[in-house]
Amino acid sequence: MRVCLCLLALCGCASGLKYAVDDNVVTNVAPDERRDVAAAQSELAAAQAEQQKAETLLNQTQSQLRAAEAEQKQATLDAEKSLEAQKAAEQSHDINQVNTANRNKEIAAAGQRAAEAKVAWLEKKARATRTARVAADLRVSAAQAHYELEKARVCQAKGIKPSTDFQLARFEAQYEEAASQYQSAKNDADAEATDAGGGERDWKDVAKRYQEMKGGQ
Repeated sequence: MRVCLCLLALCGCASGLKYAVDDNVVTNVAPDERRDVAAAQSELAAAQAEQQKAETLLNQTQSQLRAAEAEQKQATLDAEKSLEAQKAAEQSHDINQVNTANRNKEIAAAGQRAAEAKVAWLEKKARATRTARVAADLRVSAAQAHYELEKARVCQAKGIKPSTDFQLARFEAQYEEAASQYQSAKNDADAEATDAGGGERDWKDVAKRYQEMKGGQ
């Protein structure tokens, strides 16, 4: 539910923040009096870089999930074929053939379980990366709000009126709301990442057993 709310919030601010100060307004202010503005601008650049990383990771994870789903389908077919082979071997009454077929069926079933576990993990990872992308977008919004706030603070300190209805409190409230939305989304993203980490460990355990069985052929 929180993720949905964050998405709605993101859509609401997609067209830009309600309160902003033109960069040119503070251009002539001494650099030492614009230190906090510069720091906030650097924070914004870092948030935008993180946003790009989140987008790349989301695309990569979605590709991995599609590949894993194809692997799962193949593993299911292999398991079905091994079952048919086992039935045929039993009809042959050849003990060696039966033992081989039974062994192959067990290995194929282990392969199917490994493929299913991989898909389950990557589904969780995809959810986690989608949530992280939402958080990254909201981090950019929060960083932008902070940047605008710092410019507004310079205006307040220097007696500059960037607009006729300028009020510092509006910028402070805007930043507080954006920061709160980002923190909520980050908490959700952290929780999803923890869940995905558990799914990865589960998959690795099952995959290790499958590889051990294959190695014992």
